[in-house]
Amino acid sequence: MKKLCFAVVTVAGLSYGTAFAADECTAITATGHPAYPVIAFKDGDRIAGAAPELVSAIAKTLDIPLESKSMGSWEEAQEAARAGTADLIFGIYYNDERAGYLDYVQPAFMYDDVAVFVAKGKASVRREGRPDRQKGRDERRRKLRQRFRCLHARQASGHPDKRA
Repeated sequence: MKKLCFAVVTVAGLSYGTAFAADECTAITATGHPAYPVIAFKDGDRIAGAAPELVSAIAKTLDIPLESKSMGSWEEAQEAARAGTADLIFGIYYNDERAGYLDYVQPAFMYDDVAVFVAKGKASVRREGRPDRQKGRDERRRKLRQRFRCLHARQASGHPDKRA
């Protein structure tokens, strides 16, 4: 049985709280799987569950505004994270392709054992290699850190845009 890391992606970004300014950011937008209870699930126009509760508690401790938002299907939620419409995504398995555009929390806050069964005599499952995507990942990581730092700076300075 292979253990796949089930992580709340970019919660690590919440630890990048040192200040520098950027005027356009006012909140961190999070999304997740719309139908993976109890971890994450759609509740009205937001994503609720254990993962959003954990991230919300971390953001509140750091005094960083966090908005949980349903972005549609699981595919649409992943696309929102890839495109930057969502700043973080709740509860997503690690794979090499996603690691090209997402930063994963290490260690994960939980593990979800996954078993793959193949009928005798059938082809086995194998991993395909992915092209190097380091440049895009570094740029997305830089932008995410900038947004968290901006929010921290606004909170620390008493900026009128400060949210509870």
